[in-house]
Amino acid sequence: LPDLFLPHFYLIHARGLFTDITARRQAEAEIHRSRDLLRAVFQESADAIFLVDPVSLLNLDCNQRAVELFQASSQADLIGVNGASLHRFPFSVAEQAEAQHSLEQWGVWSAEIEYRTLQGYFFWGNIAVKQIQLAEQNLILVRITDISYRKRSEMLLQQQAKRDHLLKQVAFCTRES
Repeated sequence: LPDLFLPHFYLIHARGLFTDITARRQAEAEIHRSRDLLRAVFQESADAIFLVDPVSLLNLDCNQRAVELFQASSQADLIGVNGASLHRFPFSVAEQAEAQHSLEQWGVWSAEIEYRTLQGYFFWGNIAVKQIQLAEQNLILVRITDISYRKRSEMLLQQQAKRDHLLKQVAFCTRES
Protein backbone atom coordinates (compact mmCIF):
# COMPACT_ATOMS: atom_id res chain seq x y z
CA LEU A 1 0.00 0.00 0.00
CA PRO A 2 1.22 3.47 -0.70
CA ASP A 3 2.06 5.76 2.23
CA LEU A 4 -0.89 7.95 1.34
CA PHE A 5 -3.33 5.63 3.11
CA LEU A 6 -1.33 5.20 6.29
CA PRO A 7 -1.81 7.79 9.04
CA HIS A 8 1.22 9.77 10.04
CA PHE A 9 1.79 10.82 13.62
CA TYR A 10 4.34 13.34 14.65
CA LEU A 11 5.37 13.99 18.21
CA ILE A 12 5.63 17.70 18.48
CA HIS A 13 5.63 18.24 22.24
CA ALA A 14 5.38 16.02 25.33
CA ARG A 15 5.43 16.95 28.94
CA GLY A 16 4.97 14.76 32.04
CA LEU A 17 4.44 15.20 35.72
CA PHE A 18 5.25 12.48 38.19
CA THR A 19 4.32 12.78 41.84
CA ASP A 20 5.25 10.30 44.53
CA ILE A 21 1.96 9.41 46.25
CA THR A 22 3.40 6.69 48.48
CA ALA A 23 2.86 8.72 51.68
CA ARG A 24 -0.73 9.53 50.71
CA ARG A 25 -1.45 5.86 49.92
CA GLN A 26 0.04 4.80 53.25
CA ALA A 27 -2.06 7.39 55.11
CA GLU A 28 -5.20 6.20 53.32
CA ALA A 29 -4.35 2.59 54.16
CA GLU A 30 -3.87 3.54 57.84
CA ILE A 31 -7.21 5.35 57.89
CA HIS A 32 -8.93 2.30 56.40
CA ARG A 33 -7.15 -0.03 58.85
CA SER A 34 -8.14 2.14 61.83
CA ARG A 35 -11.74 2.36 60.63
CA ASP A 36 -11.91 -1.41 60.09
CA LEU A 37 -10.36 -2.05 63.51
CA LEU A 38 -12.85 0.22 65.27
CA ARG A 39 -15.73 -1.36 63.36
CA ALA A 40 -14.51 -4.86 64.29
CA VAL A 41 -14.16 -3.91 67.98
CA PHE A 42 -17.65 -2.38 67.91
CA GLN A 43 -19.32 -5.29 66.11
CA GLU A 44 -17.39 -8.18 67.68
CA SER A 45 -17.52 -7.01 71.29
CA ALA A 46 -18.72 -9.52 73.86
CA ASP A 47 -20.77 -6.68 75.38
CA ALA A 48 -23.75 -4.81 74.00
CA ILE A 49 -22.68 -1.36 72.82
CA PHE A 50 -24.99 1.56 72.06
CA LEU A 51 -24.30 5.03 70.72
CA VAL A 52 -26.92 7.38 72.18
CA ASP A 53 -27.94 10.94 71.36
CA PRO A 54 -27.21 13.03 74.50
CA VAL A 55 -30.25 15.29 73.99
CA SER A 56 -33.05 12.89 73.02
CA LEU A 57 -31.44 9.84 74.71
CA LEU A 58 -32.45 7.74 71.70
CA ASN A 59 -30.22 4.94 70.42
CA LEU A 60 -28.42 6.00 67.24
CA ASP A 61 -26.50 2.76 66.67
CA CYS A 62 -25.82 -0.56 68.34
CA ASN A 63 -23.73 -3.64 67.74
CA GLN A 64 -24.77 -7.23 66.99
CA ARG A 65 -24.33 -8.28 70.64
CA ALA A 66 -27.00 -5.71 71.62
CA VAL A 67 -29.36 -7.30 69.09
CA GLU A 68 -28.69 -10.74 70.59
CA LEU A 69 -28.84 -9.66 74.24
CA PHE A 70 -32.11 -7.78 73.86
CA GLN A 71 -33.59 -10.48 71.58
CA ALA A 72 -34.24 -8.10 68.70
CA SER A 73 -34.65 -9.31 65.14
CA SER A 74 -32.26 -6.63 63.82
CA GLN A 75 -30.47 -3.42 64.76
CA ALA A 76 -33.43 -1.48 63.40
CA ASP A 77 -35.54 -2.74 66.34
CA LEU A 78 -33.20 -0.97 68.78
CA ILE A 79 -32.42 2.21 66.81
CA GLY A 80 -34.57 5.18 67.84
CA VAL A 81 -35.48 3.50 71.15
CA ASN A 82 -34.92 5.22 74.48
CA GLY A 83 -32.63 2.91 76.45
CA ALA A 84 -34.57 3.53 79.66
CA SER A 85 -37.52 1.70 78.09
CA LEU A 86 -35.38 -1.46 78.20
CA HIS A 87 -34.96 -1.26 81.99
CA ARG A 88 -37.20 -3.55 84.01
CA PHE A 89 -37.84 -0.78 86.54
CA PRO A 90 -37.63 2.94 85.75
CA PHE A 91 -34.96 4.97 87.50
CA SER A 92 -36.09 7.13 90.38
CA VAL A 93 -35.30 10.84 90.37
CA ALA A 94 -32.56 10.18 92.94
CA GLU A 95 -30.98 7.46 90.76
CA GLN A 96 -31.05 9.77 87.74
CA ALA A 97 -29.40 12.53 89.77
CA GLU A 98 -26.73 10.10 91.02
CA ALA A 99 -25.95 8.99 87.46
CA GLN A 100 -25.71 12.59 86.25
CA HIS A 101 -23.49 13.54 89.20
CA SER A 102 -21.18 10.58 88.52
CA LEU A 103 -20.92 11.50 84.84
CA GLU A 104 -20.08 15.11 85.68
CA GLN A 105 -17.59 14.29 88.43
CA TRP A 106 -15.77 11.22 87.05
CA GLY A 107 -16.80 11.16 83.40
CA VAL A 108 -18.33 7.71 83.72
CA TRP A 109 -21.30 6.09 85.45
CA SER A 110 -21.78 2.40 86.12
CA ALA A 111 -24.45 0.32 87.83
CA GLU A 112 -26.04 -3.12 87.91
CA ILE A 113 -29.64 -3.07 86.74
CA GLU A 114 -32.23 -5.48 85.47
CA TYR A 115 -33.28 -5.29 81.83
CA ARG A 116 -36.28 -6.51 79.84
CA THR A 117 -35.68 -7.97 76.38
CA LEU A 118 -37.95 -7.23 73.45
CA GLN A 119 -39.35 -10.76 73.91
CA GLY A 120 -40.31 -10.02 77.54
CA TYR A 121 -37.51 -11.92 79.32
CA PHE A 122 -35.37 -10.39 82.06
CA PHE A 123 -31.64 -10.35 82.64
CA TRP A 124 -29.15 -8.55 84.86
CA GLY A 125 -26.66 -6.23 83.24
CA ASN A 126 -23.77 -4.06 84.27
CA ILE A 127 -24.12 -0.74 82.48
CA ALA A 128 -21.27 1.71 81.95
CA VAL A 129 -21.97 5.12 80.43
CA LYS A 130 -19.44 7.63 79.13
CA GLN A 131 -19.79 10.80 77.11
CA ILE A 132 -17.60 10.77 74.00
CA GLN A 133 -16.95 12.89 70.95
CA LEU A 134 -17.04 11.14 67.58
CA ALA A 135 -16.43 13.06 64.37
CA GLU A 136 -17.00 16.35 66.23
CA GLN A 137 -20.36 15.12 67.52
CA ASN A 138 -21.11 14.61 71.22
CA LEU A 139 -22.50 11.14 71.93
CA ILE A 140 -23.08 8.84 74.85
CA LEU A 141 -21.33 5.47 74.72
CA VAL A 142 -23.23 2.78 76.61
CA ARG A 143 -21.77 -0.66 77.34
CA ILE A 144 -23.92 -3.42 78.84
CA THR A 145 -22.44 -6.68 80.09
CA ASP A 146 -24.74 -9.61 80.85
CA ILE A 147 -24.12 -10.51 84.51
CA SER A 148 -27.12 -12.79 84.96
CA TYR A 149 -24.97 -15.83 85.71
CA ARG A 150 -23.09 -14.00 88.47
CA LYS A 151 -26.32 -12.62 89.94
CA ARG A 152 -27.87 -16.11 90.01
CA SER A 153 -24.74 -17.45 91.72
CA GLU A 154 -24.88 -14.67 94.31
CA MET A 155 -28.56 -15.39 94.95
CA LEU A 156 -27.89 -19.11 95.38
CA LEU A 157 -25.06 -18.36 97.82
CA GLN A 158 -27.34 -16.05 99.82
CA GLN A 159 -30.05 -18.73 99.92
CA GLN A 160 -27.49 -21.31 101.06
CA ALA A 161 -26.26 -18.95 103.79
CA LYS A 162 -29.85 -18.43 105.01
CA ARG A 163 -30.44 -22.21 105.06
CA ASP A 164 -27.20 -22.76 106.98
CA HIS A 165 -28.19 -20.06 109.49
CA LEU A 166 -31.65 -21.62 109.97
CA LEU A 167 -30.14 -25.10 110.40
CA LYS A 168 -27.78 -23.73 113.06
CA GLN A 169 -30.73 -22.11 114.86
CA VAL A 170 -32.73 -25.36 114.72
CA ALA A 171 -29.76 -27.34 116.00
CA PHE A 172 -29.20 -24.84 118.83
CA CYS A 173 -32.89 -24.89 119.80
CA THR A 174 -32.89 -28.69 119.72
CA ARG A 175 -29.87 -28.86 122.03
CA GLU A 176 -31.42 -26.29 124.37
CA SER A 177 -34.65 -28.22 124.68
